Amino acid sequence: MEVLSIGDSHLDHRKPQTRSYRAAKAFAADMRPTVIVVHGDFLDFEYLGKWNRDLPLLNEDARYAKDCEYARRELAEWRSCCKTMFFLPGNHEERVNIFVQRTPILEGMIGVRKDFGIDELGIGWKEFNEVLKVGKLNFTHGWYYNKYHARKHLDEMGDHLFYGHVHDHQVAVKPVRATREPYMAMSMGCLCELNPAWKKNRPNEWIAGVGYFEIATSGSFTPLFIPIIGGELTFGRHTWKEAA
Repeated sequence: MEVLSIGDSHLDHRKPQTRSYRAAKAFAADMRPTVIVVHGDFLDFEYLGKWNRDLPLLNEDARYAKDCEYARRELAEWRSCCKTMFFLPGNHEERVNIFVQRTPILEGMIGVRKDFGIDELGIGWKEFNEVLKVGKLNFTHGWYYNKYHARKHLDEMGDHLFYGHVHDHQVAVKPVRATREPYMAMSMGCLCELNPAWKKNRPNEWIAGVGYFEIATSGSFTPLFIPIIGGELTFGRHTWKEAA
């Protein structure tokens, strides 16, 4: 079984897709993994961010509706590449829930699961901050953003954990003394713009990439982080890049 994990694409229907996102989608279409895990922040929902609370016109319905229609189309493409797919909402999807809490009249009218067409597309769902288990692998969006976040995730989970949220790649490995079998936590990069306007060209540790896991029938697995450099994903002597 093969598992492909993607996350933190921060899509917006008003903005072009990144080269890394398009390369990852081309990779999925060719490799056709058994399982695809989307580990959150699929859409950006910039207009629902806390710094835009004093700009209510940004929250007008057309932006949200167009974003969700866009997400539904994109998720349908990813869904066509695999047998099973899961969606783990991130903190940017959680912005919708927070907005509804501030605007109670919208309760039951909008929501990511419904508006992304998750159930109609046959995509599995976990609530925000929940953990998805696939064999011995555990996935979540990500809980921490500190300097040593991989070790923090590993200590809190006490088991293998693969996550996004931080937009970088970091690994922590710890042996279980009784069995001498290692377990690890690994952050899986991102598929969004690596130099967003709000960072104003400040340096960061963000890196584009995806997670790819081969799982044996015994349960043993090989975890790989595949970086996407210059919009190109190279794996197994082949290269994928954005469609022409």
